[in-house]
Amino acid sequence: MGNQLATRLHVDFMSELPKADGEGGEGIIFGSVLGGGRFLKTLQCWRRGSMVVVKAYSKRDMNQSLREYGERLESIRERLQAIPHPNVLPFVWFPETQRAAFLVRAYVHRSLRERMASRPLLTRVERQWFTFQLLTALEQCESVGLVHGDVKSSNILVTSWNWLVLSDLTGLKPGYIPEDNPADLSYFFDDDYHKRCYVAPERFFHSSAPEGSRYKEGMTCAIDIFSSGCVIAELFLGGESIFSLSQLLAYRRREYDPSLKLGEIKDAAVREMAGIMISLDPSERKLASSYLREYEGRAFPAYFRTFLHPFVWKCGAEMLPDDSIESLRLAKDEILSNLQSSTGLQDAHVGGDTRAGGEKCDDLVNIIVLVTANMRSVRSPESKIKAVDLVAWGSQLGDDHMRLHRLLPYLSALVSDEHESPMVRARAIAAISELLAVVQHFPPSENQIFVHYLLPTLSVVLRDGDELVCLAYAACLPSLAETALRFLDVVQTNGVRESNGEEDEADASGHEGYDAELLQLQEAFVSIASDMLSGRSAAVKRLLLSDILRLCLVLGRERTNNSLLPLIITVLNDRGDWELRAAFFDNLVGVATFVGRESLQHFILPCIEQALTDMHELVVEGAIRSLAGLVELELLSIEASLRTAGFSLPLLLHPSSFLRLGVIGFLCALAKQLGSASSYCLLRPLLEPYLRHKIWMITPEALQDALLPPVSRSSFDRAIEEARRACEGGEEREAMSLARMSGRKAAIAMAAQEATASHGKEEEEEEG
Repeated sequence: MGNQLATRLHVDFMSELPKADGEGGEGIIFGSVLGGGRFLKTLQCWRRGSMVVVKAYSKRDMNQSLREYGERLESIRERLQAIPHPNVLPFVWFPETQRAAFLVRAYVHRSLRERMASRPLLTRVERQWFTFQLLTALEQCESVGLVHGDVKSSNILVTSWNWLVLSDLTGLKPGYIPEDNPADLSYFFDDDYHKRCYVAPERFFHSSAPEGSRYKEGMTCAIDIFSSGCVIAELFLGGESIFSLSQLLAYRRREYDPSLKLGEIKDAAVREMAGIMISLDPSERKLASSYLREYEGRAFPAYFRTFLHPFVWKCGAEMLPDDSIESLRLAKDEILSNLQSSTGLQDAHVGGDTRAGGEKCDDLVNIIVLVTANMRSVRSPESKIKAVDLVAWGSQLGDDHMRLHRLLPYLSALVSDEHESPMVRARAIAAISELLAVVQHFPPSENQIFVHYLLPTLSVVLRDGDELVCLAYAACLPSLAETALRFLDVVQTNGVRESNGEEDEADASGHEGYDAELLQLQEAFVSIASDMLSGRSAAVKRLLLSDILRLCLVLGRERTNNSLLPLIITVLNDRGDWELRAAFFDNLVGVATFVGRESLQHFILPCIEQALTDMHELVVEGAIRSLAGLVELELLSIEASLRTAGFSLPLLLHPSSFLRLGVIGFLCALAKQLGSASSYCLLRPLLEPYLRHKIWMITPEALQDALLPPVSRSSFDRAIEEARRACEGGEEREAMSLARMSGRKAAIAMAAQEATASHGKEEEEEEG
């Protein structure tokens, strides 16, 4: 484990790992091999039920003792232990056997290099956050007199909640490396040096150079500053390295200028800071604390130090996930206050194009990452719902990239998890609808997000059939359909703009592609609506009907007439749920307006006429209101209106006051459409059997004053019961339905006769 090359024993590390014994001795359980470095092998193992990383070293001989190195590592651990909010991850255990030695630390899933190469791509704010944390890690090392010696993007680890830690601080690697022999560099540092090499240039020497001419300042913080400057440059260059070994050696000889590469960094403050950090002269490099102080408000906002750093550590490391979500929920106002009050970078990150009256805060991404990281680990459904609420809150404030690439996948995963609480899944569906509704800008590839990703993900809701989740899906389906169509239209509009002036063939092909995608989208939503309207509970059907017009608008008139309208009408077959039938008529006028007069005449109007004899009064009242609305919009022909008026007139004597008023409203709307002369000639004669005296104008006041008294409730119910008895004995289900309709008509007729007879008797008594 020294700083020199030597032949080592061939070791089976799995057999050499410490084993637990019956006396409380600790053991390590092998998991897998993570890396095969020549100096140290990297293993993923388990210790005390937690995942750990083990660096394994095979000894040169069995008599080699590494106690000195163990004591050195223990000293490093103790010095770093007292640091609050640590950004340095030391080794915590150093077991040794006759053939091998092991360094054990906590497992972190990804390195910074891996994070830079994975999706979702890092935002500018995240890069600044990582830069701040890297400098903080160096400052923490400086504060206890430690030098890392091998800072590189693969030794910098990033947690799921964007906490950065500098790992593998051992002090076991050589301070100086011969520039004319890359064997040491490859052995101790990295085989990837031909692509990236971040070793400080003063650490190289030529093997033929006399001892006295070599750099003798020792291992100082300056070498870590240089390496960190290279990492920061790589971070802001999208993963491109600033030095390979050959470039670094040329830079050492002043034959290579990295400023051209640094010039590709768009952030001027970061470009300036990285340039100083990689100065060839170590004396020109400053301490990490100086960079943190001088570039606060320039390369990164001030709230990183004052608020975000301690807050993220508290929620990510010191709290259980449920407590962390609650803390985040309670701190929403404080979070926004700190993020939006930051100076220097505020204008670059806080804007206002999300929604009218709302603000956009791109800096929120680090908080959202903290929410989503904890959301996967919370135990109680209540906490998970709070986490979804936080995601929905963030979706209204963040940008479209964050919505589509950071929030939508987590919400979709919750919905598709059949073992998740129905309350959580239902809230996640609502949050998805809210999120997508505010998305404005997206790449053309995202226009198929519904057909290829979201709708297949949501299909599990219809497969498992949980009532609460299906209700949430039904409530959000029209909104999702509108958003899906908007996505398609936006892509089509942008495509037309980009191809403006090109050949007509390209335009024709673009329209054909749009039509094909639109058809695919419409078929998908028709299939979902069909499932909900035919195979689900009445509550699901009612909820879908409550906003069905928006879905019709997405499907278009032809597909609504051919596919959706027949499905909607089938809900009237459910005789056991009057609320469902009432919901049909509550939302009928808009649908009838959209589908046109022909469908109204042949399909919808017969349903209304049949509903006038429904056994439940609220269904009848809904049908009458639908008639009034259709007449006011002049969608019914005069012949159809007069015919339907004849069906509804007996209800003028109904014991229910709201039914009588509904019919009066319908008749007055019809009279207004007909005009004074036509209503007097065509409508008034139909009304005469129900009036105590003649009227000249059909108005609400005139009708209410002239109408015969309604029948009593007891007489009405008795008539219904007698009509039922008259139809008893039929074995078919249709017989009962017919009995209900016949009973209603008989009751109304009886009531009319009763009222007319009573009125005639009163007139005879007055004449006598």
